[in-house]
Amino acid sequence: MTNDNGVPPGRRRRHRLTDRDRLAEQLTRHWGDSEVAAYALAVRDLVEQHVRIGPVDTWRRAAVELACAQARPHGEQAVQRAGKDESNLRRLRKKLSWNFGVRSRGPRWPLVELLVRHLVPAEEQRETRIRLADLHRAARGRYPKGFRPDVLGPVEVPAAESGEAVLVELLERQKAELRDRLDASQAENLRLRADLAHLTDRLWQVEPPSDEVGRSSPPSLRSSRNEGHFGHPTGLDGDPPVRRKPSRADLVAPRSSGAAGVTFWLEGFGHDGPRKTAGPVDRHTPSPRPTDRFPQPGTGRTPAPNTAWRRPPA
Repeated sequence: MTNDNGVPPGRRRRHRLTDRDRLAEQLTRHWGDSEVAAYALAVRDLVEQHVRIGPVDTWRRAAVELACAQARPHGEQAVQRAGKDESNLRRLRKKLSWNFGVRSRGPRWPLVELLVRHLVPAEEQRETRIRLADLHRAARGRYPKGFRPDVLGPVEVPAAESGEAVLVELLERQKAELRDRLDASQAENLRLRADLAHLTDRLWQVEPPSDEVGRSSPPSLRSSRNEGHFGHPTGLDGDPPVRRKPSRADLVAPRSSGAAGVTFWLEGFGHDGPRKTAGPVDRHTPSPRPTDRFPQPGTGRTPAPNTAWRRPPA
């Protein structure tokens, strides 16, 4: 397919099919067989000669035609959505362009079946399949997979009273209907996948995930060191968070019954009444024992004061 370079600026560039002689020469030179070119051009004529496609923008128009034909059993709204589904149209356009290019040994048979079913009139589909199957065999060396020339070929059918001719026609019709439904379901599945991917992209743009928010926020904007990793402690029944501070040791009230004795013992620590005048040191005089100077705490009750001790004046 070639570009139309004579389009004025600002308008969409149109594409034209490669010339038949040039394409036939390229296919013959690449594959070394003229039957490949004959098969590819015969299938391309089905697309190019369709009334709604033509030789200009062929693959895009063919993609729109196929997408709408597959969605037609689901109603008019499904047809309109299929004609505007750019992801599905792009996929079909690339598929058509590759199958009719030089790298392909003629279009694959599933695509040929799809084109015949949606682009060829119903009364001509049987003969068209047989003709293209013969070209496929000449180009690729075998009949298409699943193709039975003894069923689709011009064989002699018994009399109608046996019922075999009617049964064969009914089965062929049901087979075509099932294929249409399968193609429509696949098109609908692709459309839903594209819609889901589009919605997911929009949600990521509006609100990124919570873990990304916590990681992307700079440390200078956080109120505390661990705000990006741990939450604040919550109150009871939905109360606002409570921040606890360590208590000061000098403000803690006593809790045990022995607090009075401990307090009394601390107040009397280091006091031994009025100081006496220091005399000569007598090494033989024993020093008073600690039990004689200080009361013993820990009994849970206030000990009796020592008679030799008096509280110093304030």
